[in-house]
Amino acid sequence: MWLEAFNQQQKKRLQYFIWFCGVSFIVTSMLVQGIEIKEEAEHTKLNVLKQTFYKSASTLRQRWELQDKPAQLDIAGMNVEFTARGWPIVLNGNGIDCRRMWDLLASRSGAVSYLRFDSKKRNEISSI
Repeated sequence: MWLEAFNQQQKKRLQYFIWFCGVSFIVTSMLVQGIEIKEEAEHTKLNVLKQTFYKSASTLRQRWELQDKPAQLDIAGMNVEFTARGWPIVLNGNGIDCRRMWDLLASRSGAVSYLRFDSKKRNEISSI
């Protein structure tokens, strides 16, 4: 009888151990996959930000060229100046204002929309 109770206790312990190992394996697998998914999400986020920067800078350069290359433009409430080649820069008293530049190119203050050629022609015709 005592041996039978001991065997029952051992079986229960073995079952608990197997359940613990199974659950631990599943949780560990989920954590590893979660880390990989997070890294992939960060990579995708950086790619999207890079594309947004490129699109915004290209759009601002296009707007600069279509408006006959002015020295500066007021865009999204910011005074945006342009380099000799037409790339946008936001200056403060000491140099380039990186924070505002980041906000402008990352479209945080609003998306920079493309200026279409037909809308520029319409504006020129309506002003005549």
